[in-house]
Amino acid sequence: MIDYQSQIRGEAGTSSPARRFFAAVAMGIAWFFAGLVIIAVVTFVWIPSPSVSPLTSALAFLVMVGLASNFATARRKIAASVLGHLGTAISLQLPIPRYLYAAAAGESGSVRRRLLRLAALLERGDPIGVAIAHTLGELPRSMLDRIRAAEESATLRQTIPELIQRERRSAMAASDLRHSLAYVAVMFLMMQLMVGMILIFVVPKYAAIFRDFAIQLPWTTVALVNAPVIATSVLCVLLVPVLMFTLSRTTRALFISRPVPGDGVRILDALLWHMPVVGAIVRTNAAADASAVIAESLAAGRPLPDAIAGARMSGLNRVLSRRIESMHARVTSGEPIGPAACASRLPRLMVAAFAMGGGASDLAGAMGFASRAYASSTQRMLTTLRAVMPVMVTLLFGAAVAFIALALFQPLLALINSLSVQVIK
Repeated sequence: MIDYQSQIRGEAGTSSPARRFFAAVAMGIAWFFAGLVIIAVVTFVWIPSPSVSPLTSALAFLVMVGLASNFATARRKIAASVLGHLGTAISLQLPIPRYLYAAAAGESGSVRRRLLRLAALLERGDPIGVAIAHTLGELPRSMLDRIRAAEESATLRQTIPELIQRERRSAMAASDLRHSLAYVAVMFLMMQLMVGMILIFVVPKYAAIFRDFAIQLPWTTVALVNAPVIATSVLCVLLVPVLMFTLSRTTRALFISRPVPGDGVRILDALLWHMPVVGAIVRTNAAADASAVIAESLAAGRPLPDAIAGARMSGLNRVLSRRIESMHARVTSGEPIGPAACASRLPRLMVAAFAMGGGASDLAGAMGFASRAYASSTQRMLTTLRAVMPVMVTLLFGAAVAFIALALFQPLLALINSLSVQVIK
């Protein structure tokens, strides 16, 4: 056992950063040449046929998004597997490093390396939250911060299984959502391909015939001809920020296994918080995490100001985090918790839970109920979104197909009317 532990400590030790560094350099070079290939393809397709260049640009972007999603999903599954081993050790009250070393003996690949690294960090004396953040950085920031808060309040035994179940539900929901997005992407590419073929083989014939008869093309056909130009202009405006965001997410999904600091996402958090559909999901999800942290802290016997301070997690949406910070300042200054929550503009169910008053156990139960209610609401909204998205996409592309059909048949009607007038004359 001692020889085995020394062997796996060496495997999780000094050589790991060097391997990660060379992997990062190799991946950066690969993405550099991949970007050159994408630019070359778009350029050479644009020169002979501007009508299909948006198709190539969209295809390249969707390929990058697909790669990012697939790699991120794979790494999240690995992180969830390692977290499951940790949860088993905590639930059974076993020595965590020794259990992780034993679990690593039955695993292989990345799961084995993560288990070894996590065991080495815990054996070194790092807190569980810090060790998980450095080993399983693919997990959501809110989950990592909930683990830290649960460790401080000594509720890891209850929190870890709940987070594992939540991660499994999130993985299933994300899989369904990816399928819906794949359907949207295929429909979009087929529409681009159809428009490109029409503009290459059909519209030039129409233009030549109408030019011979000195007739103007209908406005629908002119709009169809100008559609690639408009699409290219929009792509040029959105290309730089979208590509930067996609490359950063793809790069992180490929080889970064540590949480990225959230200081640069304040504007994005504010936009997501106030968006019509996505904002509702973001608000309920953030409120569920904050309510759960407060409930767990109160159930562990921590004072209310400390419980509220623990809910100011870096993984929360920055809008809610600032409001919780405002409530913490009000409660610390002596203001009652009900008016403080209302004045801080917390979500309504959280305000109602705080306004109930009572002892710490009653408040913990109310916040636990609020957390479960918000989590259930998030799942309902995601289910509704997945059900509505294919219908909305079908209607949208049906309208686009109807417009294309009108743009193709209206020139025929205009030509027939013009020839009829000339024959009558």
